[in-house]
Amino acid sequence: MQRQILLRIYLPLNLVYQVGTLEQPKLMHLANYLQFLGTDSLSFHEFRTRLQVLGSTISFDATDKQFFMRITGFDKHFKETVQLAGDFIRHVKADDKQIRQVINDAKVTEKAFSSNRAITSQMRCSRK
Repeated sequence: MQRQILLRIYLPLNLVYQVGTLEQPKLMHLANYLQFLGTDSLSFHEFRTRLQVLGSTISFDATDKQFFMRITGFDKHFKETVQLAGDFIRHVKADDKQIRQVINDAKVTEKAFSSNRAITSQMRCSRK
């Protein structure tokens, strides 16, 4: 006898703030930083483990005009997932080690873009 397994996934819940990187360029770094934080009562690993047990995710993104918090998961754990996300919003805990990593990553990215701009500029000059 074959059993049917039915999994229903609820659509993502998006919290959208109408301010983006054009107005606040550091929001892209904030989106990266928030991915690695916990709360004042749950470490990063404890927080992510609780999400994983629920089959849920929380992610962040920034565009030119908006900042997003996206919450996904199974509908049977909707209430617990939203409660966990709310706890994160209210009690997110800063982490100096993680902010240093985000800053270092931003420096590496900027250096790579600067190098690419210099190479492009050199190529344009050599064509003339």
